[in-house]
Amino acid sequence: MSRHDSRRVNNRFGEGTSPRLRQIREGLDALGLKSDAILHHATPRIFYGCELSPGSRSALLNLTPATDTYATCPDIGAAWRRRWVMNRARREETLQALERLGPTSVRASLHADADGQFLLPIDGG
Repeated sequence: MSRHDSRRVNNRFGEGTSPRLRQIREGLDALGLKSDAILHHATPRIFYGCELSPGSRSALLNLTPATDTYATCPDIGAAWRRRWVMNRARREETLQALERLGPTSVRASLHADADGQFLLPIDGG
């Protein structure tokens, strides 16, 4: 039986998403139990992607040659707003949360210029 007196998982930023799960896993392993057979992480890793130009999927798979046409930043931003922001902003839960937060929460996260105007990061402020 092996023993260690140090704390290997300290719940600090940068240790990953589940220090408690790692503590449990280490404890089970120390008891001689197969932690992989007992513990199953229930949060799958989700990967999002979108096709920004026609034929990009087949080009990424090397099925067809890539084209020289690229989406512009404004095009990508507009697609993102249509696909993600607008749908999320229409959700009832989102609207209720925004109503509870109110304008004060937005003002608290913005910085005013010398004239008292709040500049959004996209305005270059």
